[in-house]
Amino acid sequence: MIGMGDIVPSGWQRVIERVLEQPIEIDFLEIGNPQSEKIKKKIELTFKESSPDEIKTTFPIRTEELAEYKPVSEKVSSPKQISHYLLGSKIIYNVNKIAWYADKVFQECCNSLGIEKPPEELLKLFRVTFSHVVRKHMLFHYKVERGSRLLPEDRYWEYRVKIYERSEAQTKGVLEEALADAYAVTYVEDEIRALQPPVSIPISKESLVAGFRKMIRAAFINDARPPGYRAAKNFLLEFDNLKDANTLESIQNLLIYSAIMKGVTNIDGIFRGLSWLYRELTFLETTDLERWPLPPAPPYPTKNFLLFVENFRSDATLFLLLLLPPTEEPFIDKEFYPKRLPVK
Repeated sequence: MIGMGDIVPSGWQRVIERVLEQPIEIDFLEIGNPQSEKIKKKIELTFKESSPDEIKTTFPIRTEELAEYKPVSEKVSSPKQISHYLLGSKIIYNVNKIAWYADKVFQECCNSLGIEKPPEELLKLFRVTFSHVVRKHMLFHYKVERGSRLLPEDRYWEYRVKIYERSEAQTKGVLEEALADAYAVTYVEDEIRALQPPVSIPISKESLVAGFRKMIRAAFINDARPPGYRAAKNFLLEFDNLKDANTLESIQNLLIYSAIMKGVTNIDGIFRGLSWLYRELTFLETTDLERWPLPPAPPYPTKNFLLFVENFRSDATLFLLLLLPPTEEPFIDKEFYPKRLPVK
């Protein structure tokens, strides 16, 4: 029982704890295994020096199979019937699926580098990193719902029904999913850089960060992903630029990139994915992900679009007032029966 003064773990902390508790279904080297020392140099070298093309893995499922964002709007038949701020959104994480697919991806990546049995501590670190990618993906969905409240008219509920949850979404894909994966892969790099190599495998931090970064991109930026998700590769540049837009020089570069990509100096040239998302939320018109058109001619003031974009770049207090961050909780999928993964 939790008593007065005890530190109560956050929902996200509980999610990570449950992910790490899941059984390991691949061959690995337990902590203390002398073979770990023998492969340390190989891990150091391959993680750092391997090219992205050398790392092979498959991740053919939707990110939504690992977690679910439950928006505020689904709690009422119409968002106009009750004040949004009285209700909260939620993210539910399928922790046993996250652990299993993280292990699968890590095993395949390591095998492609000639590492048959990865050390346990590295495996656990990768589980945490993989979980952070899933979380960033879900938080993008939260920011879409939050950003919809910056529009002249909040039509998020209609957008969910007519665009995001439409019957063709499974076969044709949804723009929001492509953007969510691109956002997640870009913004998770802060968590990757914060990792510390395990004591039992004292490789350099540089090698650890380089290896995990390439593995995450190999998994999520992959043509084998489902429709919508596989289009994430087309939006990496805009989130790289959005993340780095903190100096005058970087902002000047945004204007240059935008002009190159669109032929004008309007900022939506670089943020073409977000500009199409803004249009979907405003006019409820589906974007054709296969045509890759130029950004739409904005029928809205640039200042409105910039505020919408800033909503994704930062979690400033005023944005949080629009919609509080979602609660987070772990979930065990009792219908998921993973098999032990063979060594390839």
